[in-house]
Amino acid sequence: MNNIFAVSSVVMREMYRRKDFYVLLILPQQRKQKKWQEMLSQLKTGDRVVTSGGVRGIIIALRDDYVHLRVAPDNLKIEVARSAIVSMSAEEKG
Repeated sequence: MNNIFAVSSVVMREMYRRKDFYVLLILPQQRKQKKWQEMLSQLKTGDRVVTSGGVRGIIIALRDDYVHLRVAPDNLKIEVARSAIVSMSAEEKG
């Protein structure tokens, strides 16, 4: 009978650890991913953005999978994957 309680105790502890793992690691990452997806879906022409490579530019055209950016100082026009955009520049926030 004691073995049954010992086993159930181990099972309960393992379930508790998995819950902690989910709450501490997985849930925050899912929230961050959702916030990033929302930011990508709300992009519009004229927004200042930063890419994963550190390129800062102004959106001049939007497509399904990519965006066209105007990059200073020479007003270069480049095409980057929409998923490469990691944030809005500070000037555009709020």
